Amino acid sequence: MTSIQNKTETQLRDERIEANTKIIGGDLDYRFDLIGSGDPSFFQIVVKKELAHKSESLTHTRFCKGSEQAWDELDRLLGAWARQRQSGQDMTEEERLDIFGNGLYVKDDENLRRFETSLEAIEKKDEQD
Repeated sequence: MTSIQNKTETQLRDERIEANTKIIGGDLDYRFDLIGSGDPSFFQIVVKKELAHKSESLTHTRFCKGSEQAWDELDRLLGAWARQRQSGQDMTEEERLDIFGNGLYVKDDENLRRFETSLEAIEKKDEQD
């Protein structure tokens, strides 16, 4: 096992992402899909629970400029959501906005089409596997 002093920032981020995902969704297997938007510089990450014969979406990031920014956004989103979950309190509107944003990326037609196209591609790939 690598000592904490020898771990890179990316390794530490990946460990936080895994731990926070399990706090939110339970001790299951998860798949993290980095998806392009059609524009080669924009990416988002979709987190899926791997169940017996299917996968179920847990969450996704907004589209980010660059893959590293997408992973950083996922780390931020999951960290805030896990802290809220561990508080044991109902999620307030302010917390929801802090964690998931104002939803503009979902309401924006172009980004919504990109997201739907990306999910369709993942589902087709899942069916082929």
